[in-house]
Amino acid sequence: MIDFSHNNSYYSYSGYCMVSDTGSTRVLIAGSDSMHGDPLDWSESYHPSLSTSTGVPNIKLISNVPGDEPLIGDFEPDCKVGMRDVMILSSAWLSSFGDGNWNPNCDIHGPNNFINFLDFCVMAEHWLESIP
Repeated sequence: MIDFSHNNSYYSYSGYCMVSDTGSTRVLIAGSDSMHGDPLDWSESYHPSLSTSTGVPNIKLISNVPGDEPLIGDFEPDCKVGMRDVMILSSAWLSSFGDGNWNPNCDIHGPNNFINFLDFCVMAEHWLESIP
């Protein structure tokens, strides 16, 4: 769910949003020109009249991770090397290329097509590193 909220102290114009018609009701719309206060403070019992739409907003969400290379040992990836990465490495522990639990992302020492203590040591060198 994405909540688009706008609040200003004067009437200007309704604003526009490009949408794609889905053919089924998926959007809830409310507007009040500040008569009901800040939209972020509305509740189920206090809001202007609601309407629905079959047009969903066309949005594009972009995320940029600083730097050209991901963190070494960040197997999830969530921009930090932590316990989840240890669990992923553990799932591939002592596997080699072709094994059912083989994870090529965990082969960070070499690579040598085998997940072992050397890969763990490389990950440990980057333990708790993160990209803000």
